[in-house]
Amino acid sequence: PRVLDKLCLCVDPAKPITKVASDITGLSNEKLTNCEKPCFDLNLVQLVKEFLNRQAQPVCLVAHNGFFYDYPLLKAEFQQQNEELPSSLFCLDSLKAFRQLDKQDGRNQKFAKGFHSLSEIYRRSFGKEPIDCHYAEGDVLTLIKVFMHRASEFLEMVNSQSKRWSEISPMYKTG
Repeated sequence: PRVLDKLCLCVDPAKPITKVASDITGLSNEKLTNCEKPCFDLNLVQLVKEFLNRQAQPVCLVAHNGFFYDYPLLKAEFQQQNEELPSSLFCLDSLKAFRQLDKQDGRNQKFAKGFHSLSEIYRRSFGKEPIDCHYAEGDVLTLIKVFMHRASEFLEMVNSQSKRWSEISPMYKTG
C-alpha cells in the first residue's frame, strides 16, 4: 500500500530467548540488553493503544499463526500491565485463513509440513523468495503483500474467521 503506518520496536522480553529462536531471528538477550531495549511496560502499552487509535475503525490485527502465538502473548503482556486493548478490536489468523482458502479452492488434501508457512505462501503467490524472512518487519511486509494479493477473499473472512480481542486467552497467567 502507498499509505502505511508502521510501529516497529524491539522489546527486551525479560526472559531467556531460546537458541532456536535466536538462530531464526538473529536476536539474543545479549543484543537486546546491549542496545538498552526496555521491557514491555506501560509506556509501550500506551504507544500501542495510541497507534491503534490513529487507524480507521474498525481495526483488525492480522498475524500468521496469531491465534496460537502472537495474540495470546500480546494479551498476557497487556494483562501484566493491568491494561487491555479495546474490545472492538478484531484479530485474524492468516494461517487459519490460508488453510480455509485452500479448502475453498478445492484443495482438501493433507498438506506437507511448511506448505502454509508465510514464506511458502509468498513463493507460491509471487514466484520468488520473500525479503527478510523471520525478521519482524520483513515478515509483516510479506504478510501485507500476500494479504493484498487476495484482499477481497481475506476481507470476507474477517466476518467469519476473526475473533474479538476479548475472546483471546492470554498465553500465561500474570501475577
